[in-house]
Amino acid sequence: MRSPAEPRWLESQSESLHQTQCDSSLHLPEGSVLMDTFTGWQIYLASTHNKVYVITSDFDFIRDLNAPAEFNIKYILVPGPPKSWPTNAVTQRYPTMWATGAGIATQVLFSPVVGTQPAWKLYRVSPRNNSIPRIP
Repeated sequence: MRSPAEPRWLESQSESLHQTQCDSSLHLPEGSVLMDTFTGWQIYLASTHNKVYVITSDFDFIRDLNAPAEFNIKYILVPGPPKSWPTNAVTQRYPTMWATGAGIATQVLFSPVVGTQPAWKLYRVSPRNNSIPRIP
């Protein structure tokens, strides 16, 4: 027996699968896309190339979040505002990431809200910029 919430959940999973199409088309090396899995866990789980992601539970997540270009992060996946922001490490570290790329990245992909899922933006990390303040 299906629960009433199951169709909405399946719809959100379908959107996650759509999001992960970017992993295979970009031919990314391991550890090159930074994402907070508190809000993006469906995308990570639906990916057939999940080794490309540096996720919240990885030991080097905070290091990579603080200096993405320095540690070879090529892309950052960011959930849309405002509901998911208080719990997302990326938007906590870079409050202007969604609107401007926070001076460290350029938007390359936008996915609108679908079902209960937030909108998402994929940003390409700019080459190393020593003027960005680092958090120890």
